Amino acid sequence: ARRRGPPGRRNRKGAGMTVTETETETDGRRAIAQRNREAILAGALEVISRDPDAAMNAIADGAGLGRATLYRHFPTREELLIALRQRAREQSRAAMIAARPEEGDPIAALERIVTALLSVVTRNRVIFNMPRGGTPSRTEQQKFFAPLTQTFERAQQAGIIAPDLPSEWLTDVVRMLLRAAAHEIEAGAIRREDAPELVVRQLVDGARKR
Repeated sequence: ARRRGPPGRRNRKGAGMTVTETETETDGRRAIAQRNREAILAGALEVISRDPDAAMNAIADGAGLGRATLYRHFPTREELLIALRQRAREQSRAAMIAARPEEGDPIAALERIVTALLSVVTRNRVIFNMPRGGTPSRTEQQKFFAPLTQTFERAQQAGIIAPDLPSEWLTDVVRMLLRAAAHEIEAGAIRREDAPELVVRQLVDGARKR
């Protein structure tokens, strides 16, 4: 009887390709599709930032996309906006983690987190300001902003922030201050590089005269 090759190297479809080669090809196609999706979302965000009411055809034209390409990925404007909101949330979460919230002085960590989040908020401000349905639950929001909340808890343990203030309340206040800062930056009232320190100072010291 003819001997069979190793089980892991057999071709599933009998087309002369190994399992490993097939999986590699699939991974490559998936990576290309992800890059294409990201390029579409980045282009769409640029157009919507200039014109929040832009229709799908205007978004495709303004972003240099084929209309068929845009509709193939996102059949409706609402689906596109949902994808942009999800992208912004993923960027926010990645920004908080990259800010190393568990390292060093908690106030310095707060400034790193605020700096990182402010970059995401200002870039996606038009998306965050749009009305939306399906707002995440309180539990989901708490889990999402856990790195920020835990940094406040570190500051409380270090005696920097009053321990009787709920850490989740402090997180909510930062979110409101971030939106206010993004608005003031856009209006030219404050400089982007000054905003993180202003947000943290307002939260930690209030408006008390130094």
